[in-house]
Amino acid sequence: YASATDTWGSVLQATSVTDDAVSGSIGGTNYVVFSELGSYYYSSDGTAFTKVTSPSGYPSLLVIWDDKLFWLSGTSPRQLWYITAIGGTPVSAGIVPSDGTQEVVELIVGRDTEGSEIIYAVTSSGLYAYDFANSRFVKTAVSVPNKSSSTYISAAVAGRWRESLYFSAETSLLKY
Repeated sequence: YASATDTWGSVLQATSVTDDAVSGSIGGTNYVVFSELGSYYYSSDGTAFTKVTSPSGYPSLLVIWDDKLFWLSGTSPRQLWYITAIGGTPVSAGIVPSDGTQEVVELIVGRDTEGSEIIYAVTSSGLYAYDFANSRFVKTAVSVPNKSSSTYISAAVAGRWRESLYFSAETSLLKY
């Protein structure tokens, strides 16, 4: 949207349903990125989008952290990938641990216990902190109550507000 002219720019016409969207700075340039089955779209100006086919599998959840674009593959195991430049070669960065039943619902940036910003994976069983130096996710003390039915998804949304992470669990709102 161009506020100076009160008009909308080009429309992103993805070939399938977009799974996630993120905006942030990579290499000093601000981007908006949308993921879809097997690819992602990006724009640095909101008027033209470029499609990149992902050689690392279906990019699902997205997050920008430490001047990098991260995403989880959409298939199990949920492999984390990152690139240091838009359109660059993906680097394998670890797997979200799973008992086979949990669902990863969000990647989010928040502060760790030392005050540094890191990536967290919100899952239907709890919260995992990403250890970039060792390419792994570590379970935090935050767990989600057991599922009460086969259609129950315990963690549905997550957000960051005033330096805390919040995510829903059934009828509760958990804070980390």
